[in-house]
Amino acid sequence: MATAGTNITSLAKPAVGVTVGPTWATDLNTSIDAVDDHDHSTNKGIRITPAAINVNADVEFNDNSATELKNLIFSTVTAATTSYSVYQSGGNLYWRNGAGTAVQITTGSTVNAGAGSIDGMTGTDAGATFVDGAKSYNFFCDSGNTDFGKMAHADLLLYKFSDDNVADTDYITVAASTLASGSSGTVTVPAETGTILTTNTSYAGAVINVATSASNYAINLKPHGTGYVVVGNGGATGKLTSNGAFDLILATNSGTNSSTISITDAANGDISFIPNGTGKILVGSGSAAGVVTSSGAHDITVSTNSGTNSSYITITDAANGNINLVNNGTGEVVIGSGAAAGKITSSGTHDLVLDTNAGTNSGSITITDAANGDIDITPNGSGEVNLSKVDIDAGAIDGTAIGASSHTTGKFTTCDATTDFTIGGTVITDNTITDDGTLVIASTTATSFSDGNITHVGDLNCDSISVDDAAVGLDLVFGGATTLNKLSLTDNLADALNINQGGTSYLQFVTTDSGEKIVAGKDLETLTTTKIKMKGSFMQSSTHQSWVLGG
Repeated sequence: MATAGTNITSLAKPAVGVTVGPTWATDLNTSIDAVDDHDHSTNKGIRITPAAINVNADVEFNDNSATELKNLIFSTVTAATTSYSVYQSGGNLYWRNGAGTAVQITTGSTVNAGAGSIDGMTGTDAGATFVDGAKSYNFFCDSGNTDFGKMAHADLLLYKFSDDNVADTDYITVAASTLASGSSGTVTVPAETGTILTTNTSYAGAVINVATSASNYAINLKPHGTGYVVVGNGGATGKLTSNGAFDLILATNSGTNSSTISITDAANGDISFIPNGTGKILVGSGSAAGVVTSSGAHDITVSTNSGTNSSYITITDAANGNINLVNNGTGEVVIGSGAAAGKITSSGTHDLVLDTNAGTNSGSITITDAANGDIDITPNGSGEVNLSKVDIDAGAIDGTAIGASSHTTGKFTTCDATTDFTIGGTVITDNTITDDGTLVIASTTATSFSDGNITHVGDLNCDSISVDDAAVGLDLVFGGATTLNKLSLTDNLADALNINQGGTSYLQFVTTDSGEKIVAGKDLETLTTTKIKMKGSFMQSSTHQSWVLGG
């Protein structure tokens, strides 16, 4: 049976008189491999002591650090030949830099500070040190070297810091103005990380922050005379923005009696133009048309109260795009100032058309642009033009019915009907008046037919017939056939017909039953060649007067 080694744990020693082959051979091979692999680290051999080390060449650390050194004891050499090496020569410490230059660090018992000295420090609390880790020189004004001193000098050359053993050439000069006189002023550097700006700053670093430390203090940008505050580099868009998620407000006079422009910080945030008092929002230069437009191919909408309970105007972005005037609820589109006539007109010499639904299935009103131009009112399909009240001062109404379904009073100077003219049951048709009942012509004075004839009268009921013109006279013509020309008297009247003048009866017809007679109130005279024929039995005088014949 094999036993383990003491310092090389992987050794397997065969037991004498016990271990036989092939185990004995296996243990032997394992032990030989462990010896070959040992490096004196833990469990791989006994640690090497300094007494066992004989260094007779340079030791390579393979870019590793030599740690926990108590101190370094240098042998004297004439000069090192390897760059980036520290060595001792002549009792002084040197550093050979990357350029092969031997930089002396100490001079005897002091640090090699080079030539020169600082006057006035002897006998004072002043001190100067160099901190290698910070690569900085420190000047103090107290004995404890904790209070830094002031420095006075003329122009200050500030080099761009580097630690590469290459000569520095990049610097700026800090100089007092040539206008400085006495103690001209103080430049205070803020307690923050940042960049000092100048009148010609071109800064390629991070964001430039300009802020005040006092509460609500202003930052004043004051151009000279009529100068501007210019934003942008001249090669790209200039931008102004708020610091963080806050609104941005543009105002005058620190906001006192000022209109404002407010850009709201929010998704879909508003831009508010707020005039002060009765101020207005003016667009344009005053010498040319002011233009308001959308950014890009989008509609533009004008409304009130951010669109809440608001009518609005939408200008559609498109070729032949609409301008929509959308009133809210029962609101109306009002045109005019209220003190004068409101007007709608076309732009230039073009017709003006009013319709609905973008002209689809819509009637229209077209005002023709021309001297003596028409106004066409055109219903769609079988639609009608309904006018509740209309005052037509001139022109003509052609080819349409007026009051076909609902009618009211009309007044005309001349009413010319080409066919019928109907009033209730009375129809006037080309020289003929037809009535479905009794036609009454009522006049407070008289009805004149201008010497025209009244024909085709079946029965004429009137109070009297009198002459129209004495020079023409009155002619009653009985033009009927035999037995058809007659005057019919009413039966059983004491005075059925009376021919009189001024109340004096000339001839009276009595139709009293059993007492019918004709009473002559005046003499009856015949011509000399005519005679009175009697077919009765005799002639009788009721007063027994004599008859005069041929007298």
